[in-house]
Amino acid sequence: MTKSSAQSQHQSAQIGQPQAATSKKNPPGRERRRYFRHAVNLPLVLRDGVAEQHARMTNLREGGMAVRTAQALRHSSIIDFAFDLSSRASVSGKGQVAWINTEGMAGIVLQTFDENGREHLETWLAAQEQLGVKNRL
Repeated sequence: MTKSSAQSQHQSAQIGQPQAATSKKNPPGRERRRYFRHAVNLPLVLRDGVAEQHARMTNLREGGMAVRTAQALRHSSIIDFAFDLSSRASVSGKGQVAWINTEGMAGIVLQTFDENGREHLETWLAAQEQLGVKNRL
């Protein structure tokens, strides 16, 4: 590496521009899974304190989900969630309502997971990504 290219890489890092190399902490596939929303139609159970309701998940990503509810959720409330990705992959935990609208939709940020929920979600998302890549070929 020449001195000028090393300087330009250093300057890029200083001003917050992305560098060409990807860190081991966040490989490219993981970044895609964090932000890409997978369209789904999954039943789930939401519990806001003592009130429990069945809802439909309309999209899912590593950091959150969009849901359609019969009873409106309160913005910023902490809720318990539970859903199945397959017969052997259940996901449950706590999330926070990030947004709501008048049509019964809400966005929930996934904050904590029970047991192996995070691993089940990450495995499912990686499989969906592979299916998407194969379908595009």
